[in-house]
Amino acid sequence: MNEKQAQDSRPQEADPSDEDRWPLRQRERAIELLESVAWLDIDLDLKLVGKSLGLGMEATRGDFNFWRDEHAAKSKFGDDLWLKPEQVEAISDEWRYAYVARLLRTAALVLGAETDEVDRGMTLGDFAGADISSAGGLVRALVQLAGDAYESKGGVAATWLSDTSPTEEGE
Repeated sequence: MNEKQAQDSRPQEADPSDEDRWPLRQRERAIELLESVAWLDIDLDLKLVGKSLGLGMEATRGDFNFWRDEHAAKSKFGDDLWLKPEQVEAISDEWRYAYVARLLRTAALVLGAETDEVDRGMTLGDFAGADISSAGGLVRALVQLAGDAYESKGGVAATWLSDTSPTEEGE
């Protein structure tokens, strides 16, 4: 088989510019869903998730250090996401708290929130640096688009898109 035949026999990758990636009805439905969302609520929900994760990570920093230090040395557990409830029930409180600390950081990493595993100088749980490929980053980008659309219609989106929490504004 020559090189041309080999290339022709490979599966063709989708062209990112291909407009048929989503059929028209699915694209219309996606726009309908995006336009029906209360973006102020979504923005506040994401901030609350980040704040909760940040507070949880701060409260479990010592437990996480124990997990990281002891887990690396002993490899006591396999993949922390696959522990069975019976396994968690059987471990000491010290290990259980460390396990919860690990899970908080796993959730934060998956969502794109700041953790103390990779210090970028932001507040724990903050989504400001989240990559668009993470759930938090994608939601932040959509919130920003919604804010831009709101402002283009004469609204003042900056008042609800600020990074200030409602409690911080009143202080």
